[in-house]
Amino acid sequence: MSLFDKEKKRASQISAAFETPQPGRGSLLDADANASTPVETSILGGLARLHPFSPVAVRVLQLLDQEQSSTQEISKLLQADPALAAETLAYVNSPLFPMRQSVTDLHQAVMVLGAENTRRLTATLAMRSLLKSAPNRTVTRRFWRHSVATAAIATELAPVYELSSDLANIAGVLHDIGRVGLLARNTADYSPIVLNLHDSVDAILTAERDACGMDHCAAGMFMCRVWTMPAVFQEVTSLHHKAKGETGISGLINLSCAMADDMSFAAISHRGTLPIAERVAASVPEPMRERVMTIVTDLEKRISDKIEPFDF
Repeated sequence: MSLFDKEKKRASQISAAFETPQPGRGSLLDADANASTPVETSILGGLARLHPFSPVAVRVLQLLDQEQSSTQEISKLLQADPALAAETLAYVNSPLFPMRQSVTDLHQAVMVLGAENTRRLTATLAMRSLLKSAPNRTVTRRFWRHSVATAAIATELAPVYELSSDLANIAGVLHDIGRVGLLARNTADYSPIVLNLHDSVDAILTAERDACGMDHCAAGMFMCRVWTMPAVFQEVTSLHHKAKGETGISGLINLSCAMADDMSFAAISHRGTLPIAERVAASVPEPMRERVMTIVTDLEKRISDKIEPFDF
């Protein structure tokens, strides 16, 4: 069993343990009566003293587990979240979509976007809302730009990894969600970590564990578990820094996250960045390297164009 497979098994065991009833009490994921948010369970404490991730967005993401989801089903879900519905309509009526007439019907907007693009947009808008609700806008904007950059890279590289671009995009948007929880829980301790320059990604993870008791990978897995997000996002949040050279979704996000750092879209700066050719040689399985290099040429400018419509 490879080291990554061992880490994946360990993450699954930890996640399962949180659902196992404890002697004299319920599951560790059962809500604390004094909790202020659904994530603030007795075991996690104040991990996420911020607005919970939109339940409607979670339900839309759960549709990924279904082979097909209709635009009607998605639009019906979005109607239950007025903020998401309004932002979806605003997006479709933006200059990005030169429509002859304004789109005022949510179902029509979803049809214009298509089911896959609507899921991507929903995840992006819900993540942006979560970040905007967190403390310290300077810090959260760095998280945001990194997440969108990672998603943009993952979307372009998804065909090389034989993965859905829909899944790749959403996984990229969500992979660092644990950082938002750590910031909300430990604002005074975590903000300096974000604003400092570190020697490596491993040094960042160590600093997080020392200051917060867990790193953003563990925090992200727990948050996704509590919010009942699909298991694939629990895996990505937990393992994206341990999947170097792997071929699945976590391997793709590992590469995309590292490339975002290399292209100056790091959430937290470190000295471990590499030129793109060296990154590909270090992190991509040999049979895939040529295709990856073809795609990532001049990618940085395209990423900036992806970030701009959603920046805050």
